[in-house]
Amino acid sequence: MWAFQAAPTIQQPYLPLHFNNGPITRISSHVHHPTTATLRTATATTTNNKNPLIQSLCKKGNLKEAIQVLSHEPNPTQQTYELLILSCSRKNSLADGEKVHRKLVNDGFDEDPFLATKLINMYSDLDSIDHARQVPNEWRFAITVGGTLTLAHDMDM
Repeated sequence: MWAFQAAPTIQQPYLPLHFNNGPITRISSHVHHPTTATLRTATATTTNNKNPLIQSLCKKGNLKEAIQVLSHEPNPTQQTYELLILSCSRKNSLADGEKVHRKLVNDGFDEDPFLATKLINMYSDLDSIDHARQVPNEWRFAITVGGTLTLAHDMDM
């Protein structure tokens, strides 16, 4: 699989590209500007990204396998964590939910109000209200009226 990466160029009106066994050239009605391009394999950038695999496993109901793959993903995304949390709720697995929660905090998502809300909902779905109550205390969030999360500032008083 190849990915196309072109050098930055001056923006010109859109015209179709012409391939002629040589460099890629842009056809223009008044000026002919050759454009060189470099090709690099897509594996250089996508081999280490396991987020799509984790998300696919979650959607197919393979939570245990998704959590195993998560341990090898250096940069999980918010969407990946969202699907993992939802899968824990669907599978009614508190132990897996706690694993995902720990990994999420270790990966620096402990200031994300969206994921905090998802965790609170997951723990509530799993009838673990004590865990749900700990989320805002562990994270720098405060619950306001209506259950909305707001970022609390670290201040010594």
